[in-house]
Amino acid sequence: MKKTIVRIFFCGVAACCAIFLSGCAGDVVRKIEVCRGWGDVGAAIGELRGLSGGIDQFRVSSGSCEWVERVDGKVKEKQSFAVKLWISAPASLRMQGDIAFDPKGLLVGANSEQFWLALRPKEISGYWWGSWSQQWGGGRLVLSAEMLLESFGLIDFTDYQNWSLCHEGGFDVLVYSYARMVRKKVYIYNCDKKVSKIEYFDRSGEIYAVVELDKYIEIYDGASIASSIKVTSRVDGGVEDVFSIKIKSAKRTDYGDTQQEKLFARPPERGYKNIYRIIEGRMIEQ
Repeated sequence: MKKTIVRIFFCGVAACCAIFLSGCAGDVVRKIEVCRGWGDVGAAIGELRGLSGGIDQFRVSSGSCEWVERVDGKVKEKQSFAVKLWISAPASLRMQGDIAFDPKGLLVGANSEQFWLALRPKEISGYWWGSWSQQWGGGRLVLSAEMLLESFGLIDFTDYQNWSLCHEGGFDVLVYSYARMVRKKVYIYNCDKKVSKIEYFDRSGEIYAVVELDKYIEIYDGASIASSIKVTSRVDGGVEDVFSIKIKSAKRTDYGDTQQEKLFARPPERGYKNIYRIIEGRMIEQ
């Protein structure tokens, strides 16, 4: 069943490192300065871990999102709405989107055990959720909690042996593979050591989603985040969904145990027309 802004995707087969400035996202070719990169994968991961190590808990109280759906290159639908985000490292996230005059019309979230996407507008009423332990790399949505967490530098490097490093122009590219399949590529610009783009691959080895990051802002000493996040997803049939998130302000906070438990708990399923649980790449209607 086709839902207006929901596409479910899963991890998969892949290819070798792609050139950052040519690629499926239609990137604009631009001249960039080339600086010295990292010599090995350990140094690259160590540096990114150090940069994200300063991020613990913060809140985005003022932000916006523009969603555009294109079919065969033509705009089919377009919406703009306000968003709020709450982050608690390393794996908890909540994003609320004010859609159709409902401040919780869109909910994207995760904690250490589960992830979810919930949409309340009647025409697209749906609820999708899964447990990380029941996925091959985690179930993915067109605007997933995993993508958002990684957009804020919270990339999971615990599976260290499955990461490799290659170099493309002015970028170091960290490549994550599993069972000899490339699943993800993280592009780091050598001159500022910040993540510029993350690519996600499907089971056929094709890029199904691209996250582009820009305009980093410091939220407190030693920690900065991208204030411009663009998520582009493609599916069969010439459909492309683009979410452009702009962060106007963000600040460090301390949720406390009670508030954290409430913020990052999976929301109730009641009130949604269609409810699906994602298990090993399958959507099971409940």
